[in-house]
Amino acid sequence: MAKRVRMLIVLAVAIAFAGGFTACGGGGSGSPKKKSAKVVSVSPPNGALAGGTMITIVTANFKDDFGAATPNVFVDGVPASGVAPVNATTVTAVTPPGGAQGLVAVRVDSQGGESASANQFTYDPPPSGCTITLITPDMGDVSPGTFVTIDGMDFDPAGSSVFFDGNSATNIFVFPSGLQITCNAPAGMTTGPVDVQVVPQSGADCTSVNGYIYTGCGFTVTPDSGLFSGGTTVLIDGVGFEPNNVQVFFDGVEASQYIDRTSTTQITCDTPPGASPGFVDVDVVNPGLGTNCTLVGGFEYTQCEITDIQPGNGDMLGGITVTITGDGFDTAGADVEFGTNFAGMVNVSSPTMLTCEAPPSITDGPVGVTVIGFNGRRCDSPMQFTYNTPVAPINCTVTSVMPAQGGLPGGEMVTITGTNFDLSGAGVLIGQRAATNVVVQDATTIDCITPPGAPAFGPVNVSVINNNGGTGTCSGCYQYQAAACNPCTATSMTPDLASSPLNVAGEVTPRTIIGTEFCSQATVEFWQFDPNPVIVLGTILFQDSTTIDVIVPPAPLGPGLVIVVVVNGGAGMCPPAGWTGVYQ
Repeated sequence: MAKRVRMLIVLAVAIAFAGGFTACGGGGSGSPKKKSAKVVSVSPPNGALAGGTMITIVTANFKDDFGAATPNVFVDGVPASGVAPVNATTVTAVTPPGGAQGLVAVRVDSQGGESASANQFTYDPPPSGCTITLITPDMGDVSPGTFVTIDGMDFDPAGSSVFFDGNSATNIFVFPSGLQITCNAPAGMTTGPVDVQVVPQSGADCTSVNGYIYTGCGFTVTPDSGLFSGGTTVLIDGVGFEPNNVQVFFDGVEASQYIDRTSTTQITCDTPPGASPGFVDVDVVNPGLGTNCTLVGGFEYTQCEITDIQPGNGDMLGGITVTITGDGFDTAGADVEFGTNFAGMVNVSSPTMLTCEAPPSITDGPVGVTVIGFNGRRCDSPMQFTYNTPVAPINCTVTSVMPAQGGLPGGEMVTITGTNFDLSGAGVLIGQRAATNVVVQDATTIDCITPPGAPAFGPVNVSVINNNGGTGTCSGCYQYQAAACNPCTATSMTPDLASSPLNVAGEVTPRTIIGTEFCSQATVEFWQFDPNPVIVLGTILFQDSTTIDVIVPPAPLGPGLVIVVVVNGGAGMCPPAGWTGVYQ
């Protein structure tokens, strides 16, 4: 019994030693261990495979205070950027690009050497590429600004770039549905089809190959005519010019002098001598860019010129006789423009001199003077005619014209009513031509004879220009009526098509068509076939009931068969089958 008690005592002592005497107090080796550092959460838990997602990482059990020492952050083993402590346990960072989609580890390494990692961030699958299904309209002028709608799928509502031939569109708007984009097309560097590319902020881009066509030539020439001896200074206004290197050619001959070509939108140069009078192509070439653009028939070499205008000024009332001298005037007849209004009583006494009556003007100051021959030649004067500024002008009003309509040839008496008409005299403009036999009956009534309304029928403005300089205008108060059209006959064309084929580049000298019953709506059409008819209109210089003088236009389809017909308004065409000839 005593032996058994001793054994129990020894066993109890052994157990006490093994337990470190914890029951008797004292810490010793029985104190709890410190917990390991760890990543508690990552927010947001996912982001783009391309990287760039800002994440917030909450940690626990790090000895370091992140507010005092910035840790290092790794996402799938790749260092994150933009690491910034928020407080002792929280840090933000920007994810790097991922190697593959799926769940990856986020690791935080403190400056004190502690590290914690957890699989708490997912790289999202890459977004699919967008698709372009429709571009409306699918063509536009090379000048910038055409409004375009692009339909498709998977456009990024957060934003997308749009490129036409590599040039950025403007005013881009992506609809929230991701199915449509609107924008303004940029300027085209040349004409023809170009690729349209949409580049979303996220996802693959998409391209419509040759999805848009730039049309037009892209530049204008001012003035568009000059002597064929050359030396006319012209302004070429357009887009896409190569500064200091661009070249300009008139009928294949380079400009004789470049005055300014430093801009991408304007060139000033002098024309070279022309081979002969007539319309020629103008080419703008960008050697470094490898682009060029052609304005077909963009400049006319004329054989006439204006050297003097006497007198060089007159009253706004018009009616003063003006003598114009120069060379190359058409002795068959001419029109003379003062600004936009036509002179009256034009008499071409010789190729070097003509006289006319200056038309009234509703504004004072200088205007350009142009002589337009029946042969189609234009002579622009380097000088101007100046309408004198009146002293204390008294403006008038024009309220009505009776009758309010008349025939296109003019010659009809009309009565104009209004207020403040000058009893000492007044001029009247009906359309762009001066009325004749103007009589001021009283301050409210004027009688006059209408001028011809050529070249077109329809409503025109009626203006009164008082002798004291006051003016008044009634918009659209008089209507030139079209004459009724009857079936016509066309008996001959001179030169005829059998012995004189048409010039494929168009012609300067008019051809004369003789027949009967030609009405004011008559047109001359030139038909080619490919296989459907392609129709272009000739330019009519003169027309009455028996005669039409027409300028042959360039061939729309190049050399080949052509049919020429007169279309007499709604009364049919003549000859019944037209004249058959060739462009060559």
